[in-house]
Amino acid sequence: MSALTQRFWSNVDKREASECWEWRGHRSCGYGRVGNGNRKLRAHRLAWEMTNGPIPSGMQVLHHCDNPACCNPVHLFLGNPKENMRDKCARGRQPKGAPGKMVAPGAEHMFAHLTWDQVRAIRVLREDEGALLRDLAETYGVSERTVQDVIYQKSYREEQSRDSEVPAKTGTGKE
Repeated sequence: MSALTQRFWSNVDKREASECWEWRGHRSCGYGRVGNGNRKLRAHRLAWEMTNGPIPSGMQVLHHCDNPACCNPVHLFLGNPKENMRDKCARGRQPKGAPGKMVAPGAEHMFAHLTWDQVRAIRVLREDEGALLRDLAETYGVSERTVQDVIYQKSYREEQSRDSEVPAKTGTGKE
């Protein structure tokens, strides 16, 4: 077994064959990243190649499970770019309209770190109690920038919430 193969599989949380095998190493946009010399490889692509051989030219490795961090070869399949786009649209991950406006917004987005209840709590704590960005970020396990974007509704806009009963709050301008 090569050093890369051994290092790769040691960073994969192997479970039952039907479950996702999560990449435990570095991630970028949800996808596992593996360093190999000067090259950065996507972990799921490397999992495919280690299990099934080279990826044919013009083909991409897609996930049946829709989990970008999954490296379980059973969950992976090949598709061309058109099939990948069709799959992406069907699963609600394709940007549409204005750049950055996603089909699955706010807490429903696959990479969301906060629930709608947490978003509302952050806004109330900031507006009503003057909580500091750094304290809110630490409490909710996100960056200060994420908290700022929540407060000023650059992300997690209330109108995006499908079950919103609380009117949108505006930022207070406190930094």
